[in-house]
Amino acid sequence: KKKKINSSTGKVLQIQQTVKTDTATESLSSGVPSSTIYCPVNITPASASNKILIMVTASLSDNGTCAIIIQKNGSALSGATGDAAGNRERTTASTVISSDSQLSTINATYLDTAGGTSQITYGFKVFAQDNNTTTIGINRMVNTYDYAYGFRSPSMIQVMEIAA
Repeated sequence: KKKKINSSTGKVLQIQQTVKTDTATESLSSGVPSSTIYCPVNITPASASNKILIMVTASLSDNGTCAIIIQKNGSALSGATGDAAGNRERTTASTVISSDSQLSTINATYLDTAGGTSQITYGFKVFAQDNNTTTIGINRMVNTYDYAYGFRSPSMIQVMEIAA
């Protein structure tokens, strides 16, 4: 007997994208993520069981460790963060930046389940590991050198609905 395979499973149904090319800075307190949600992008799933592939690229600057936290409808996407452990911050992805004269990229990818057919807004918050208040740069170095190595890179998020 031949088994009929559902040919629509796994097909990409739609792709949405937000690209942030302008710059921003955030003054963040220790242990507190940004209040701003960066690169918000909306997608309205065709089915609650469909998957949403989230791809994030964040260009950040700080003198220390930076992280991102993927958001779904204004809250941290729990499946896309590390386990809770004491006072440790649950983040999606992080990197160490040794100078505020450097721009680093954090990439993260996560496969979410739509969970409904209402519009979903995805985005990301930024987080800096520091014992004091610190300034983090988004799409720019914190240091404002106007030299050729004073890179400006965009941050972006793509969301892709995949038939389940």
